[in-house]
Amino acid sequence: MKNTNYMAEIASANQFIIDHSYDRELRVFINEMQHNTKGWLHSDRWSVIYDWMQEHYPEAAGSLITGLCYYCES
Repeated sequence: MKNTNYMAEIASANQFIIDHSYDRELRVFINEMQHNTKGWLHSDRWSVIYDWMQEHYPEAAGSLITGLCYYCES
């Protein structure tokens, strides 16, 4: 059974990506996190996403970071 504990955060992350579809850097970053981080620990991916978001979207909440991390892992 698929873990559904973070479905709200994943949905928010998906909406954020849609709302910022004009941002090429974000699209490239998400693609890299989805395809070039196989074997990474969840915490490592979360940390990289946090740092990237702090630089590009400093107003982003922690729940969005968590959602993006799980979005990239799914």
